[in-house]
Amino acid sequence: MFEKPIKSVSKPTAQNIKLCVPGSSKLIDIARQSRLEFLYKSEPWHISLIVHLLADYGLRVSEALSIKATDITSNGQIVIKGSKGSSNRLIVINEYRERLIDLRKSSFNPIKSIDRFVIYRLLKKYNITGQSTYGSKNAVCHQFRYDVAKDIQSVTNDLNETAKLIGHKSSSNTAIYVNR
Repeated sequence: MFEKPIKSVSKPTAQNIKLCVPGSSKLIDIARQSRLEFLYKSEPWHISLIVHLLADYGLRVSEALSIKATDITSNGQIVIKGSKGSSNRLIVINEYRERLIDLRKSSFNPIKSIDRFVIYRLLKKYNITGQSTYGSKNAVCHQFRYDVAKDIQSVTNDLNETAKLIGHKSSSNTAIYVNR
């Protein structure tokens, strides 16, 4: 019933493997969205779920990878445990609802064997990268949080509400995301 999970990387330095064409990391939104859609169709559903949570809901990689079967409600919603001092959030992701309900019932957790380097390499493989954020670091996995924060801020026009929705304890961090 469940696909075999992707094997985790044994060496943390493997995250430095360059899987995309040099100089092509700045993608326009349309190109990035089409690559995401291709990833969703090509990868096992639990990998697609993780990327979906990052891209559409702005979850931190650690939040997505820490989801357990017990974090899924009986109607298929996901409770994201507050990290870094923030409060818990509830994610409603209808595309995976039935599978999430099955996971809850079976107590099977396909995410537990995945680490952040698997996700990092996967996004690089599909050339889904972000612009440089802190000095020379590339925000491959974290870039989505910036995008989601900007989108939420454009709708709410309330920095405190945006902070709450993306799981920031303080709106001062959110201001950095929104003004970047």
